[in-house]
Amino acid sequence: MVGRSANCEDVLKRYHIDHCSLAIIGADRLAEFPDWRVMVAGSEGHNEYLDVGVAANLASDLRRVGEIFLAERLDHAVQLARRQMEPKSQSFSPNVTK
Repeated sequence: MVGRSANCEDVLKRYHIDHCSLAIIGADRLAEFPDWRVMVAGSEGHNEYLDVGVAANLASDLRRVGEIFLAERLDHAVQLARRQMEPKSQSFSPNVTK
């Protein structure tokens, strides 16, 4: 992919996503996964869905090689996925009748 450093390419290869454009990064939950995942745009419409912990490690590795902007985008998606996986509190709504 044009515009990526050799170090960035090496990190992406270790995570088997060097074919991904990374133009779109987000949090998603699909029926085939029990938890939320971090989605990265792949080639030819094939997206990759990373476990949240794996995506957090990827962000850390990218930060180490100076890919700060890309790491921040991944971190944002990781935090979003983690928030979605938190148990939702039941808000109290009294049934008030007049």
